[in-house]
Amino acid sequence: MAELAETAVMPKRQSCFPLNSFNVHRLLITSVLVSVKFMDDIYYNNAFYAKVGGISTREMNLLEVDFLFGLGFQLNVTPATFHFYCSYLQREMSIQSPLNIARPLKIHCCFNEDESTHQKRLAV
Repeated sequence: MAELAETAVMPKRQSCFPLNSFNVHRLLITSVLVSVKFMDDIYYNNAFYAKVGGISTREMNLLEVDFLFGLGFQLNVTPATFHFYCSYLQREMSIQSPLNIARPLKIHCCFNEDESTHQKRLAV
């Protein structure tokens, strides 16, 4: 799973640090911040995300810049790519031992080109 995340996030260059259970929250909060800024016109500032992630605003800013340069500013994800990673994660979840929860989790992976209004806006 970590290999997929590193490959998916930083395909053009080697990651400066190994991705592990102690720092994966930085990747998660940074990816959420960048995706919200890319997809929405209204969003919280970096200080808010830093506070939620338990890191400083300065570090949040640096993570955002490093994340963007690592992706080569290629933030648009095609429906095919989204489906590929969604399917991969579903397979990984089915391989791992089931969680001990009262009710089963439903897996949703419903995304197609017709539902993507952002894709349509980008094409115009």
